[in-house]
Amino acid sequence: MEVFIDAGSIGTTTADGSGNWSYDHTGTTLADGSYAITAAATDASGNTSSTSGALNITVDTAAPSVSSYSPANGETSVVFSSNLVMTFDDSVYVSTGNVVIRRYIDDSIVETIDITSGQVTGGGTANITINPTTDFIGGRQYYVEVDAGALLDLAGNEYAGISGNATWNFTTANTALSSSTPADESSGIALDTDITFVFNESVSANVGNIAVKRVSDDVVFETIDVAVASITGDGTNTITVSLSDSLVPNTAYYIEIEAGAFVNGDSVAFSGFTGNSTLNFTTVNVSIPTVTNVTSSIADGTYVSGNTIPVQVVFSETVTVSGTPRIQLDLDGADKYVNYVSGSGSNTLQFDYLVGTGDSSSDLGYVSTASLTLNGGSIRSAN
Repeated sequence: MEVFIDAGSIGTTTADGSGNWSYDHTGTTLADGSYAITAAATDASGNTSSTSGALNITVDTAAPSVSSYSPANGETSVVFSSNLVMTFDDSVYVSTGNVVIRRYIDDSIVETIDITSGQVTGGGTANITINPTTDFIGGRQYYVEVDAGALLDLAGNEYAGISGNATWNFTTANTALSSSTPADESSGIALDTDITFVFNESVSANVGNIAVKRVSDDVVFETIDVAVASITGDGTNTITVSLSDSLVPNTAYYIEIEAGAFVNGDSVAFSGFTGNSTLNFTTVNVSIPTVTNVTSSIADGTYVSGNTIPVQVVFSETVTVSGTPRIQLDLDGADKYVNYVSGSGSNTLQFDYLVGTGDSSSDLGYVSTASLTLNGGSIRSAN
């Protein structure tokens, strides 16, 4: 038997009585690449057969190598929720070993991930994705190590791995405000709105103030001390602040947050912001209803104890009423009150005065323009 590699003869061997044969080529090293092995038989009379069909083999002794990392080595402003992705020059498969994420500053271990766990995906492809258990912390530098032999190519060649902080390190973005309610430059904001800040990572209240100011003159509407004020969402990425008073209609406001008012999980302070260009908004344009007339639907006359005198208060627009507003009347120096009865949802409210024993007045009237009081209720524009 004569044996050929890529049509070049590499030697001969003899078949046994059953036609079985082998050829030992272990003394020769083949370079990486693809080869076709064939053979031809010659009998005792010197007759030579046709060349056999080819046995195609591939020699691969090169260890797999990484062509790129994500995040890239040395990258900054990395998103906290990023996965780690290694792109190889060939398909690789998981073997045994760990991926270790460390802090750059002190080499402390953040997380150790078994290469065979569900946190590592992409085996059998050129892209290996590593999903850390928790998000990274803002403004922190990390590096990644991978055990040698944790990944193999199809030929069984081991990936050399990563050791130390020079091959794959990155820095996460600083704590920042992602969005807010009200949003910057928004309008039509309700007067009783809460203020919600959504950060790019979890934060905790520290030391400092949140200020709500008027754009027109920079006057402070309210200052909230984050250390003592009632806020919700502490320790999450969403902080909600409730104002102690309603905002003024059709007014432009802006918000400032002092540096250090919030810190991330690494106690790194949020830088905050000042001025009216970062977060400003305008409240809803609500008109303020005014009284245009006070009258009664009954005729002039004399009324006695037990009679009801309806008093109508006409407003400049449709109003809604809650509670029991009232009007203070002047009965020859004696103060009496007439209570709201009906009319919410219209521009005319009715107040009924029940004449009492001893009540006397030649001209039933209210005490002053301030006689209409809310009495714990409200009269609001329906608009």
